[in-house]
Amino acid sequence: MNATIACQLAYQHLDASDRVDEDLCRRLVAASLEAYQAAALLLRLARRPCTNAEQDLARRLTNEHPSLLSVVALLSPRFSLPFITPSDGPQRLLSISIFTTVMRHLVHRYPIDRPMFDELLRAFLQGHLPKMHMACVLTLIMSEGLSPLSTEHLTQAIVATGETVDIRPAAELRGQRVLRRYPTGGVSDKIALLMPSLLVASNCHLPVKSCFLVGRALGFTGGTWDKLAAIPGFTFARSADSVLQLLSTHGVAMCTTTETIAPADRELYLLRSETGTIASMPLVVSSVASKHLALPAHRILFDVRYGLAAFLETHSDAQSVGAALCSALHAAGTAAEAAYYRNEHPTGSTIGSALEMAEALTIMGARSQWLCFDQRAIDTQRDLLVAQTLTLLCAEFPEEDPMALKADIVASFQDGRLLATFRTMLLSHGSSAAFVDSVCHRPESLLKGLSLIPVHSLKSGQLKSLDQMGLGRIVNFSWRPPGSMAPGANHAGIQLHVQCGDTISAGDNIADCYVSLPILQSLSEDQIRSDVRNCLHIH
Repeated sequence: MNATIACQLAYQHLDASDRVDEDLCRRLVAASLEAYQAAALLLRLARRPCTNAEQDLARRLTNEHPSLLSVVALLSPRFSLPFITPSDGPQRLLSISIFTTVMRHLVHRYPIDRPMFDELLRAFLQGHLPKMHMACVLTLIMSEGLSPLSTEHLTQAIVATGETVDIRPAAELRGQRVLRRYPTGGVSDKIALLMPSLLVASNCHLPVKSCFLVGRALGFTGGTWDKLAAIPGFTFARSADSVLQLLSTHGVAMCTTTETIAPADRELYLLRSETGTIASMPLVVSSVASKHLALPAHRILFDVRYGLAAFLETHSDAQSVGAALCSALHAAGTAAEAAYYRNEHPTGSTIGSALEMAEALTIMGARSQWLCFDQRAIDTQRDLLVAQTLTLLCAEFPEEDPMALKADIVASFQDGRLLATFRTMLLSHGSSAAFVDSVCHRPESLLKGLSLIPVHSLKSGQLKSLDQMGLGRIVNFSWRPPGSMAPGANHAGIQLHVQCGDTISAGDNIADCYVSLPILQSLSEDQIRSDVRNCLHIH
């Protein structure tokens, strides 16, 4: 177990008010943690009485990063480590006044205004506020929350770190409607890969353009950025001119936050993944809303996931986030809807960027020579994709016949329009024709250079449950290149051959792992198989 995945497990336990067991504490004590990981752990430990093992961990963290003692002292008495005596040591964390001001406001739950967030983000982006400082802020927002007004101020401050690029009035679009869907994150979710091309391929008589914003390194789920990065040469649109050119000539533009479009969100996104603060509702709302306010569309559908394998646990949490997102967009003049989906099982049968891209190609009609995906998963993803595409089109074009719209959406899978449009999208974003033709005809070529490790069940029974978070952590944290802050960067992955409720016999092939040589040099095949089996609960 590497340091990052150990931290992620500890975050999960502490956020649920559970103890960190002695074995995990020992692993963390022995690990070499980044300063921002130490900060995220220490502030969580300081929220409640610690066990002896947790005390040893806290001492190790403060010994390695003594300036963090000043933060705990600053937030006392609500946050404290009574078994550690603060010294008069380094005060560098407290030397930045905006940091101490924001931290005090958070711990006392005072409102935080827009100028305070502006100053904080400016200091962070300019390098005056290191990641360890911002990790403290994110962790405190996670535990203490933000009021709706403070969340609005944070959203506005993130947008203001860059420019607002509104392409809707552009002459190049000639009255076309720019549509978009955005998810809050789910394991094996590939709709963001598929829907942009589907919107353009189906119902060609409608004036639709598809400008999608995608995220990177979304905790244990990975991000659409990572999946598209499995295609060599793929480049996101990075300016208004490039977005408009792609939309006017090809109909689809895939975008991400940049140095000029919500740059604060881009930096915070990775840090939230590393500090276990993805699930904070104020941070979810401010991150998602800021992207779409910085690069608005005519209509946006928010796909809000909830459940055991999502960042939001309950339907009520999902509704709160969906309502806040729609409110933020409506206030800025953008039409928005929210759809809610319970994420109790992976949407598809694969986890990992290259495998998920291969599965997405299969959904669109590509045929692999030796990759065989669970047809149930293919059908589930196609049905969800059709339903959400129909929801978005019906909302934007209420005069259209929903049955006719659906029939044309379904037909685009069968007659090859969707795959052809997706191929054009890849080419227009910089990928080579030779490679694109290769993956569209042989999706398994995406796995070149990865070793196959089959996983067989050691016992018979029924698959009662599946630890999606655990599988996601394996792929996106345990199997990533050393020193990388980007989950999924090596395109390794897991293909599942079973679903919850399936009857399994000892010896059945329940999963296949695809891993790179560096992973095999650091983890044995037996360890890889054991880690995956531990996430599939067969009784």
